[in-house]
Amino acid sequence: MQKVCIDCIGDEDLKQWIRELNSHRGCSFCSQHTLLAAPLGELCQHIERILEMNYGKSANELPFCSAEGGYLGDSWSTYELLFEECCLDLPNDVDGSLRMGIIGLLVDDNWCRRDWVALDEDEAMRFAWGRFCNHIKHERRYFFQNLDSECVSYDSYSPVELLAAIAQLVDAEELIITVKPGLKLFRARPGFKGRNPTAKDFGPPPREVCQSNRMNPAGVPMFYGALDRRTAVYEVKERISRIGCFEVVKPLRLLDLSSLPMLPGAFSTESPRRRLLLSFLHYFTKEIMQPVARDDRVHTEYVPSQVVTEFLRDFNFESGRIDGVMYGSVASPKPGRRNVVLFLEDLEPEQGPYFPKINVPLKFLRACIVRL
Repeated sequence: MQKVCIDCIGDEDLKQWIRELNSHRGCSFCSQHTLLAAPLGELCQHIERILEMNYGKSANELPFCSAEGGYLGDSWSTYELLFEECCLDLPNDVDGSLRMGIIGLLVDDNWCRRDWVALDEDEAMRFAWGRFCNHIKHERRYFFQNLDSECVSYDSYSPVELLAAIAQLVDAEELIITVKPGLKLFRARPGFKGRNPTAKDFGPPPREVCQSNRMNPAGVPMFYGALDRRTAVYEVKERISRIGCFEVVKPLRLLDLSSLPMLPGAFSTESPRRRLLLSFLHYFTKEIMQPVARDDRVHTEYVPSQVVTEFLRDFNFESGRIDGVMYGSVASPKPGRRNVVLFLEDLEPEQGPYFPKINVPLKFLRACIVRL
């Protein structure tokens, strides 16, 4: 019985399957004696089950025309599917013996996409997103219902359907987190020279001077803050800045786009649909986080993320509405730095007999100067 160890398999999902099997040690291909291994036959059966879950057989799915040279659609032999389409990596297979051993144990068949006439779900959503962005940036900014009637294909998304699908995906992946009191947020204000800074000095700008930003259109103030001081300074593109430090004093529900689930690989046991939807979610998050130069383009390039934010702000998620969005910083040179935008217009709202008391979720602590 031939065995293959985890070092001879490059795919992380297959490595994990071998670890969970935990039945053998020693490898027939690299002569390791202590590493976890799996019988090659069982590994091939596992691989074949995954291929059958994600792909169809050409004989069952595709039309065939001998005059046209065979199947009318993209198709792959088992070898092509494994090593060219799915890119199975065998890092120690210098002589090709493991590759040939795997192919020898798999059924030599012809494979294709299951629904070959339609776009994969992630491709359909990417196409709809690109179409939506172009439309609201360059054609119709506020009323795009007319696009719905143009979506006649069953694999198309209207703008409203796309936005709803994004919200439902957020719910399904449990991306809404609760931030507990005590979290510190930092907001930079370059050029501020006041002696006794207050919350209002570092809060959102007044409506009449509020400019367009990543998540808000002009005239709609929101509170932007970073989770550390240096990121706050990087966000304003300065080397030195006055920083306001705030503390969260009541629980906040945030959509967390900074910690997306890992994208399942080609040999994951996750359902094909979840893998496709997560593929779009990663693509979508990357798209709305693209850095934009602070010039005249900002008024159009930020429009798609502003529309999505406004839609999600009012969406009734299963656990209720959200208070803001957490997202990765594109300004900080260090990976993993995060920002927060809160749907908060004023940190010191007016009080009086005609104004209800507003429980502001942030408390201003202090101001300091930060140099990069």
